[in-house]
Amino acid sequence: MFDKYPATGIYSFSLFGSSCQQPMYQQREQDCLYPITYYKQDGITIRPGTEEEIKRDTAQQQLCVSGVTEARGNAKVNDISQSLLYLILGAGILVSRKLLSLAEVRPE
Repeated sequence: MFDKYPATGIYSFSLFGSSCQQPMYQQREQDCLYPITYYKQDGITIRPGTEEEIKRDTAQQQLCVSGVTEARGNAKVNDISQSLLYLILGAGILVSRKLLSLAEVRPE
């Protein structure tokens, strides 16, 4: 279904907070991997980057990508936790209804 897990998660609502607090846009890997242009002192002429600049920018891009990957992982864990909460609440409602109906039928 998904090539990658959504960065914002699947659930758009929350029991404990407003869904309006979530930003509409989340960073993606494509946002981190962009071509970097280096300019000479005049600010107009393009020059090749030095080895140090290229190494720094590559590390910065990898840090950005790892942040996006971590955000996706956190969204997945939150969605699983929220699904389990709903499952337990639903099972609790069914069990309590069953116990209440048994208590009403049994005269003492």
